[in-house]
Amino acid sequence: MSTPNALAPLRRFQLGAAVCDLDENTLMRDGVSLRLEPRLAGLLSVLAQQPGDTISRSDLLALVWDEDGSDEALTQAVSRLRRGLGDKTLIKTVPRIGYQLTQAPRPIGPEAPRWSAARRTQQLAARIMRHRSVLMALAAGLTGAVIALSVMRPDPVLEQEFEIENVQHGDVEFFPQGETP
Repeated sequence: MSTPNALAPLRRFQLGAAVCDLDENTLMRDGVSLRLEPRLAGLLSVLAQQPGDTISRSDLLALVWDEDGSDEALTQAVSRLRRGLGDKTLIKTVPRIGYQLTQAPRPIGPEAPRWSAARRTQQLAARIMRHRSVLMALAAGLTGAVIALSVMRPDPVLEQEFEIENVQHGDVEFFPQGETP
């Protein structure tokens, strides 16, 4: 059992199939970005500093939760991290002692793409802007088609054939075919 050392923590790394970005508090797996609560990110950071070493529950609580942590909160946090990582074997429970990361995280350099939601939103906006004129032309064409169809739509009342009936005093009335007064 050991306590985390004072090495500079990894901020971006791959662990199993997941890419962890602790600057953004995100976990990217299978093309889906999951937002990590600050305590989950802190727990993952502490475990990633010493893969293979068992870190005691009391040390994890002191480092991540301060005074308001509990064993139950730590257990739930580890469970949520395991689900997020998609591999329950990455975080091993050492009964009555603590937890250990079973695989060394692979650091990701700054040249690797960032997977933040803000970045994806910017990329989508840029793609839309590149095709803005095409989208505007499509919208105008659809609007014109809807207007043309509504104007050209025949009125069913006007299409009916009418019979002309002479009424007293020379007035003329029109009745739809087949109907009589």
